[in-house]
Amino acid sequence: DRISGINEFAENIYSEVSKSNISNIVVTDRLLFSNLNYELRNKKLSFYMPSKDNDKITNHFMISNPLKNEMEDSFLFIGDLSEINYLKNNFTFKSLKAPSYKFTKKTLKVYEIYFN
Repeated sequence: DRISGINEFAENIYSEVSKSNISNIVVTDRLLFSNLNYELRNKKLSFYMPSKDNDKITNHFMISNPLKNEMEDSFLFIGDLSEINYLKNNFTFKSLKAPSYKFTKKTLKVYEIYFN
């Protein structure tokens, strides 16, 4: 079963990455990661999940699609910025207005991440 409203949310996210010419999406929530990855499967996008080297692995996306600490390519980020503070390269971010969906316990925050 899919999350109600995920299709519309995925299309909004795809619209944002298309406008900014970004092809990477980083998602911190496992269920949202899998649903977005499925909904946008026919688009030329790469999905990643934050995964610090020494942190506990809590789901298989942290192993199969980890956001490496030396990432240099811009990405759309869905989550809390503190979850990517392990990245080695300096980055700037632009906060985007997230659609008013609540798929997780936390309010969704969406950012464009650019490396200096």
